Amino acid sequence: MSCHFIPLDGFVSQVEKYGDTLTIADSEELLELLPEYDDWTTLSITDGKVMEVVKAKNHCGHLVLERGFEDTQKIKFSCGVCVQFIMTKAGVEAMACCDKWFDDCKKEV
Repeated sequence: MSCHFIPLDGFVSQVEKYGDTLTIADSEELLELLPEYDDWTTLSITDGKVMEVVKAKNHCGHLVLERGFEDTQKIKFSCGVCVQFIMTKAGVEAMACCDKWFDDCKKEV
């Protein structure tokens, strides 16, 4: 089983644009950190009061953001709010499934 989850400890950015689509200021850098097709990570977007978890994924060389990941609600954030890596249950499960001791792990994340 190939492991596509990449924990990006220390990745911090901000919301650059919000409209029909959410844009992260350092999206090109983020895509470089997810170099292969289907590589993904989890990010939190927070204004200090509310938080949304987003799955960021390399899909055919394009950064795709899956909003409302981990059962969080899609929230309309202002430009400039914090975006940073967050370890989530899905990330832990993906890492455990990639471990050689868990070869029989069939859970799709």
